[in-house]
Amino acid sequence: MWRKYLNSFLARLSYHNGLLKPLNKPNLFAVETTSVCNLECIMCPYPIMKRPKGFIDEALFKKIMDRWAGTSYLIRLHGLGEPLLDKRIAALINYAGGRGVRTEISSNCTAMTADRAREILSSKLFQIILSLDGAHKSTYEHIRKKGDFDRVTANIETFLRLKEETRSPVRAVLQIILMNETVGEVDEFMARWAPYKQRGILNEFRIKRFSTWAGQVEGFQAMADAKLRYYPEAEPKRVPCFYLWESVVALQDGRVTPCCFDYEGKVILGDLKTQSFEEVWHGQKMRDLRRRHLEGDFDNELCRNCREYPRTAFAPGYPLNRAGLKSVWTWIQILMGRKQVIENIPVDVTPP
Repeated sequence: MWRKYLNSFLARLSYHNGLLKPLNKPNLFAVETTSVCNLECIMCPYPIMKRPKGFIDEALFKKIMDRWAGTSYLIRLHGLGEPLLDKRIAALINYAGGRGVRTEISSNCTAMTADRAREILSSKLFQIILSLDGAHKSTYEHIRKKGDFDRVTANIETFLRLKEETRSPVRAVLQIILMNETVGEVDEFMARWAPYKQRGILNEFRIKRFSTWAGQVEGFQAMADAKLRYYPEAEPKRVPCFYLWESVVALQDGRVTPCCFDYEGKVILGDLKTQSFEEVWHGQKMRDLRRRHLEGDFDNELCRNCREYPRTAFAPGYPLNRAGLKSVWTWIQILMGRKQVIENIPVDVTPP
């Protein structure tokens, strides 16, 4: 585990000092095991996505997991598709887990049968996000086109009941996305599922801020007031995106893109079917993108209108400054067991 902490430190060191060739290895943010989905949600670009839809090649998946086992805290096995539509998903999770990789999937729960729930609960999965946008049938079915509210809530209840019966260690997160239509239902949503949280079956409620997908999709901003979105307050001056020094995303077909908002694969950095990981991470395309950000040039199809990049304070001289010392202290606490890392975010586990 210490290698992952060191890798995170080196990523910040490389970012704050503007290195075009980072000292760290890339943290793998996500592997899209499938780009196939069975819903057409109004806040998701899947219905307009033009790139090919399919399932990841198993040999490619294993190659990726073998390579990233020592550098990533948590790898998300989802992208624009529904992971439970892949009948191999438990086997893929177990392969990754066998390599010491913590994995997460996010599911719309439409395909969460009792058998599939048992399969997931007995796997090496670290965490599952159960997505349910709305406390009422009318709200949910307007947002999650082709979804059946009654069926999905029943599937979630079955999953949580089986989790309790089997005492599975898989973390369960129930999520609702903040939108103009859902914000008034959040309290009712939490009250409806509170008994599962009180019994310790449900590990977390996640009230997720709305994403405009980096401002790429016309009409998405109208679905959520600015206060409901990621980083609602504008930054005085845009900073280089930390993702370019920290992580990448592997699409279902093996192509690599800099972040999860690149749903169409507009900014392709390389292809893991034909290139090594080092060739992609230190390749000319990636170095050019970092250089342009450092120069204040964000004019490309993915970054141009993005307001959802991580707001990491750009601090030259790291780690010999306040930001660096704070980061070092955080990792010391993690190593001492006073904090844990979930989704790459240090989370305080000491009593309030």
